[in-house]
Order: sequence, then structure tokens, then C-alpha cells
Amino acid sequence: LQVYAFPELQPLEVKLPAKRRGRLADERITDIKFDPSGLLLAAASMDQQVHLLRVQRPEPPKVNRGRGPGSGNTCHLTFQRSLMGNTASVMQLSFLAGAKVLMTNSADGQVMFFNPETGDRLAAAA
Repeated sequence: LQVYAFPELQPLEVKLPAKRRGRLADERITDIKFDPSGLLLAAASMDQQVHLLRVQRPEPPKVNRGRGPGSGNTCHLTFQRSLMGNTASVMQLSFLAGAKVLMTNSADGQVMFFNPETGDRLAAAA
């Protein structure tokens, strides 16, 4: 997983636990969504999981003389958790209810709901 800052197109640092580095770095991502706050990034993947990463933005500089590389405006992504339970590759994601619910849709048509903050699976809405 490689994420770039826009408009500079500089790679952002992604902080992953050692046991996740190789696995997530090589995984094929099928969909990616930010929650409405822009502070949580959900990445759907072919491994039947959704990987959640927290966006950490630095404090804004008191004087901003430039926006290019090295200006101190770089964000970092920190791995939070993986959501599991889909029975096929996760193809689509959607944040619902003001980001309190993350809906996943897998290649076999399965739809699941998760609490992105806790990782708990939620019952389907009636």
C-alpha cells in the first residue's frame, strides 16, 4: 500500500507493525475510502479483509513559506486494524451513519457492516 500526498505526489509514510509490513505492502487493493473526517482510511483488498489506517496530520507550522517536500506538512498513516469476515475479495466500501458504520461488499455479493472504531461486526439493518 503506497499513498501519495496531493498535489506534490510525494509518498506518505505508512507505519505498519512488523508482522503486517510484507503482507499489506503486497496486497492488491480493490477500493479505498476516507471517512467523512478524513482521519480514517479504509482499504478493501483481495485477501477478504478491510485494512484501516489512521491519518496523523502534523501541527500546522506557524509560518508556512512553502508547500513542497520538506515543508513539514506531511501526513503519516498508522495501521489500526483489519476487519475480517467477508467470504470473498472485498470489492466496495462505504461509510454510513456519519462514519459510525463501514459497509463492505464482497465479490460473492455478501454485504457486511462493521464498527470501524472497534472492529466489531454489526448486524445487518432490517
